[in-house]
Amino acid sequence: MIHDPEFAIGLNAYADGELDEADRIQMEEHVVACEKCRSELDSILALKQALSAAQFQIEVPNGLELKVRRKLRAAQRRQALVKTLGAPIVGIAALAAAVSGLLVFQAGDIDEMVVRHERALTNGHLVEMSSSLSENIKPWLQERTEVAPPVLARIGNCVLVGARVESIGKKSASTLAYRCGDHVVDFYALADFHRSAESPSMLPKLVQSGPVHVVAWRRGRLNCYAVSDLPSSQLLNMARYIQDHAAEG
Repeated sequence: MIHDPEFAIGLNAYADGELDEADRIQMEEHVVACEKCRSELDSILALKQALSAAQFQIEVPNGLELKVRRKLRAAQRRQALVKTLGAPIVGIAALAAAVSGLLVFQAGDIDEMVVRHERALTNGHLVEMSSSLSENIKPWLQERTEVAPPVLARIGNCVLVGARVESIGKKSASTLAYRCGDHVVDFYALADFHRSAESPSMLPKLVQSGPVHVVAWRRGRLNCYAVSDLPSSQLLNMARYIQDHAAEG
């Protein structure tokens, strides 16, 4: 065992190939002349080889990612509420509207959608049904979900590439995937049969900010969400267009 901490650090740095040319040559000359340091270096190299050969696997508990996201969302909601309560003048109606706005959409559902969106981007499984035609996508979704959302082939420069079905909060969610240049937008729609098809609509609003943004709105018995790293203003405009042209689906 080498008792000089600085030299021990240098010896480990040499074993890791982190020394510059001059220090490397000096260390090699010393190790050749010092049996104790040579033995120490052999031990370090043997340990590095053993660690490289070992196949460590870290098992992440199921649902851990979602639990972390829910805690982050809860913290964000608390911060938003504190900002609202901390305003100099807050009327009762304005406060009630602000608080209810935080609770209208299920935070757990939003967290799951963000996780599903990022997972689809990572594994490349954006669609199960590949098509840009409404007449193909609409019946495919109707066979697999309770209520199919409006299906628009193009929204500005965003083009429909297909659909998939996700399980969100134990419900089947119709999911439309759009490509917008280098960005992907997932449009989720979940049916809420506690409301009728004639229920009042709710205009799109930003309910989560970056790096992945989430815009939420309501249309009849559908809870709708747009999820993407697209700039929030563009995502809002896209959601408004879907809301305004829902009948075209």
